Amino acid sequence: MIGKNVVIASMMAGLCVLGQTGLAQSDEDAGELPPVMIISQAPQTDSRSVTLLSGDTITLGGIQEVRDIQTVLPNFTVFDANNTRMPKFSVRGLRENSFGIGQSAVGMYVDGVPYADVMTRGLSLYDIDHIEFLRGPQGTQFGASAAPGGIISVRTRQPGAEWGGSAGLGYGEHSTQEYRLNASGPLNEQIGLSLSGLYNDRDGFVTNLPTGQEIDGRKTLAGRLQLVLTPSEPWTIRLTVSSESHDDGFTPTYSPLTDAGPHKVNRDVPGYVDTEVNTYALSADFSGENLSFSSVTAFRNWEQDLQQDFDFTAMPQPIAEIGFIPVIGVSQPDVEQVSQEIRLGSGDATESYQWTLGAYYADREMDNVS
Repeated sequence: MIGKNVVIASMMAGLCVLGQTGLAQSDEDAGELPPVMIISQAPQTDSRSVTLLSGDTITLGGIQEVRDIQTVLPNFTVFDANNTRMPKFSVRGLRENSFGIGQSAVGMYVDGVPYADVMTRGLSLYDIDHIEFLRGPQGTQFGASAAPGGIISVRTRQPGAEWGGSAGLGYGEHSTQEYRLNASGPLNEQIGLSLSGLYNDRDGFVTNLPTGQEIDGRKTLAGRLQLVLTPSEPWTIRLTVSSESHDDGFTPTYSPLTDAGPHKVNRDVPGYVDTEVNTYALSADFSGENLSFSSVTAFRNWEQDLQQDFDFTAMPQPIAEIGFIPVIGVSQPDVEQVSQEIRLGSGDATESYQWTLGAYYADREMDNVS
């Protein structure tokens, strides 16, 4: 079992450390091992590699967006495709298409909700409990994506038995300001509530030479509400509503023929990238002695309004029968997805064998004006 192996290894390491240091110092001076995080008791029946990032690792590592995960995951790279809200993944030589089409190299889940496409994964990460990265095909574990590179599973913090909360304030270069707030606790013995929010504002550092303005400032506003109902001990029902709004300034492009440098560009149309994301999810989990059941129903809406200078210059271009006008590129994709995933499995993790049966359905529509 994965969890048991970790615990045993930690205990053995602890005994070795104490055995070596006990001769030189007292028990009061002996160092303490870091806590071990156990997230599953399922036995490892298939060959896979799992990397676990705890909430503390995420916070201390400055992981604020999906793209930041690459700083702590080996053999995993995130690169931009036209704008920062469409990150593409590359893992162990499997690289996604830069134009937002084709199969995902890496699948992604947030609290059981699938982000199966390669367009809508540019999310903010806040109030996170842990992140798992499961390398290799995971079709037996997740129905929405059998991506060859693996699965990123993000789990947010859930309400506890007592009320608690935290607030965070950050300030950095380019007048970066970040505010984080969360509070959670029980409304009664059966209902828990969690509220969390994020606001981030940063000035730009790319100057548009014709106007002298910094055109790549960013602003993010995000919030999440969760209601957790436990009508009886085997059952957990969760309702999640989340929303994000991103203003990312101009599309990050650079032309060595017309620009003075990566941070000094020439544009007659600075452009902008505005993104709105809304997610509604209802999940139900049952954990019995002989049977486990999980259902996740979700609706997601992702909209983006993008405008950019298509000739990468500050000079209007001649258009026949029209005259000299700026060459502008416009893209307004609107993605809506309804998904339903159901999993049945054996309930007792101590059995010599386990089974899983699942079904997945999704209806995805995309409209784009360009």
